[in-house]
Order: sequence, then C-alpha cells, then structure tokens
Amino acid sequence: VRDGRSVAHSLTNIGFWDGWKGPDNWTFGQLPEKYRTEFNLSNQSYLVLAAIQWKLTLDALNNSRCKIAGDDLLEIRYEDFVEKPIQTLKIALNFSGLRSNKEFDSHINSIKLFNNNHKWKKGLSEEQAENLNIILNSHLNQYGYNEVQSLKP
Repeated sequence: VRDGRSVAHSLTNIGFWDGWKGPDNWTFGQLPEKYRTEFNLSNQSYLVLAAIQWKLTLDALNNSRCKIAGDDLLEIRYEDFVEKPIQTLKIALNFSGLRSNKEFDSHINSIKLFNNNHKWKKGLSEEQAENLNIILNSHLNQYGYNEVQSLKP
C-alpha cells in the first residue's frame, strides 16, 4: 500500500499507463457510477482517473479480505519496504514459506531504494493537490495517510 497521491502522480508521469486511453478503454473496466461522477466533475482529469485507479485497487483488496483468512494475507506498506527492504522482504519470504540467503540479502542491499512519496507535493499544483485530498480522503484515512497535506509551507 502506498499513498494514493503519490500513486496518482506517478501514474500520470509514465507513458505506458493505460489510463491515458480513458476509462472506457483501459483494463480496469467501466467505472462504478460514483467514480464516473468524480471523473466527470473533474473535467475528466487524468490525474483524477489515476487517483480513481488507486481507489479501485484498494476497493478490490478490501472486497477480497472477507474471502481470505487473516493469516493468508500480508499487507506491505511502501514506506516500510523502502526504509527496511531486507526486513520487509524477509517477512514476505517467511509469509510465503521461503527463505532468504546471503546472495539474496547481498543483492537486495546493492539496490538503492528511495522513498518518493513526497514527489507529488512538488509535481502538482495547489489545486491538483487539493482535488486529490478531497477525492482520496476516505481511502487515505482508511490506510493511515490521513494527514491532509497541501503544498503550502
């Protein structure tokens, strides 16, 4: 799980995101009515569509939780992974019934990871940031990203 504002900003900065085709032609299927309304009220903003994609993904995760035993689901937060990749991956390996080894640890240690959750603050206008805070509010709160953040100092 990652901050939805960061996800939306990242998606709109990659050319291969299939949201550029619009919600009638992307792989996420038709938008539920409430999300279609949000998209239309945003003047069909691609940034809002990317935010809706994040919400759709988390909605699907939440709908699946009731079908999966609690100990059969592992949730990893982006921030934990980039801050402590070895420890986080060892938890994931253990959860999966796999083991780490020195080669694995060495390879992971050779990869430099950076927490880029702040990039949206520099890459979006004040209006865009405010729109994301409003559109994503309930999902951000549900996943502990409840600080309404703006670009103002």
